[in-house]
Amino acid sequence: MVTGSNEAEILVAIAADGAGSAAHGGTGARLICEAFCSHFQEKLKTADLSHLRLEDIKEVVSAARARVYRESSILNVEPRELAATMVAAVVGPQVAHFMQIGDGAIVIGQDDGYGVVFWPDAGEYANMTRFVSDADAFEYLHYDMRTAPDEVALFTDGIQRLALVFSTKSAHSPFFAPMFTQLRSASTDVLESLPTKLAGFLDSDVVNQRTDDDKTLILATRRASEDL
Repeated sequence: MVTGSNEAEILVAIAADGAGSAAHGGTGARLICEAFCSHFQEKLKTADLSHLRLEDIKEVVSAARARVYRESSILNVEPRELAATMVAAVVGPQVAHFMQIGDGAIVIGQDDGYGVVFWPDAGEYANMTRFVSDADAFEYLHYDMRTAPDEVALFTDGIQRLALVFSTKSAHSPFFAPMFTQLRSASTDVLESLPTKLAGFLDSDVVNQRTDDDKTLILATRRASEDL
């Protein structure tokens, strides 16, 4: 959570997944997350969230790309060796900005259920996707500004088969509903233990039998105080 220019509390969330074929994919994913959060926090010090547009989003993503390219120069490797996808959400009291390059997905919850913001970008061939470091990354940048949701989940492609219904291109509500119910009702003391419980679930046999990929899942819900 960061404080915006009008003193409102704003959620800045991002998940990135390094390409399995990239020698330094994990490093690329980490740098993208760090640069994105840092530059968005700086932007929110002077800009109202409701006034941001696509060009502002591109500016922040450009900063993340520049950080990856700078690291590739330090490591003396091609930028593709730090290839990583990204899904991100910036959510305030009234409006939210969503952006994505590559696979993984963002699911939001409102009174009428759960919906997918952007369908995972699988690329032209099976097991392929787009990456932040791609020369044409901005051609595949998905962006949308919406009314702020009550709940939001961001996840990498390792969870797609559990969290999405591919036949209808929709969210698998039974996957999300129990977790959000527990998150909404948890006391402060219980909240501290939820990340450990979630990590245990994601590494359980029942989940690992469905996917052998890396798994990242971020969950946020609007509490009684109106904050996410």
